[in-house]
Amino acid sequence: YKTKVALLGKAALGNPLYKKSGNIVKNNWLAALKNKSELGNFTKKFHTSWERFQEYNLGLIINLMLRNQADYYSQYLINRCLPTTAGGLVGVAFPGSIMKFFALNWGSSPFLASQYYTIRMIANMSLKVYEYPYFKYFKTLAKTNEMIPTPTAVSHYHLLDEAFHTTISRVIAQDIYKDFPKPTAYEKLVANITIYLSQKAVLGGLSAGLPAVFRSDASFLLSFYRLLKSPLFNMSSKDSLYWMEKCLCQEHEGIHHNLNYHQSLLSSFRCFFEPLSYLWPVNRELRLMALGGSIERAIKINTQDFQRFSKSVDISE
Repeated sequence: YKTKVALLGKAALGNPLYKKSGNIVKNNWLAALKNKSELGNFTKKFHTSWERFQEYNLGLIINLMLRNQADYYSQYLINRCLPTTAGGLVGVAFPGSIMKFFALNWGSSPFLASQYYTIRMIANMSLKVYEYPYFKYFKTLAKTNEMIPTPTAVSHYHLLDEAFHTTISRVIAQDIYKDFPKPTAYEKLVANITIYLSQKAVLGGLSAGLPAVFRSDASFLLSFYRLLKSPLFNMSSKDSLYWMEKCLCQEHEGIHHNLNYHQSLLSSFRCFFEPLSYLWPVNRELRLMALGGSIERAIKINTQDFQRFSKSVDISE
């Protein structure tokens, strides 16, 4: 965080929605309401009550579908309002209530608990793809006794941690589920939906701006814009948009490099998923990921998203 602030300035790390004026205009009414303590407390209580109501009904559905597995049902999950992740690859793939639905299933069935590690494997292998170059850079510096920057050292040790997680995920996902009773039709459905949504959200595209990222650049546009306007580049709004369009909406060497990452990871995933007998063909063969490995398609999607984004920016800034 300190490194980011030093390079980009604190203003570049927020997440407001920019319109013509360049100011935050969305959700101001909600912020105003929350400033009034009584109404803010009511909003918080209502949100908590709604979450519990939602989880209670999800719990009833899952109990019904997994009624033969009552011995495994998590008492911990019954009595708590479940927190959900807002970041990371899992947060991208399963937002809000969907994440709670899957969490309740994973905590209620031995088969689905082991199947969770197929999702974990997607995250592990995706992280390793882009962290491996940092790992190699660490090794190069270490061999010549050069000073190793702290972020590089963090990446090195984090890759070692991911390697451990990858090994564990492979063993649990590929082997342990076979020791449990064969999955029911419902369990197979839930398992396949999780893989399908993960493919669609995390692996279904090709970034033209970030290496080893396999989704469109739509969610990164504001970050790219802020990066170019930060003290690091100090560009005007007009110049920032010019370079964003050039980098994201036109073919260049970087996107070809990313396609190489994509093809390598696709091959690795297919080797990992092939032994999983319960998967639909669209998941076992990673068909959504394969579809996303197209430079022409990536540029077309980015062009549409960029045009919408550029209309929201005040170029007179």
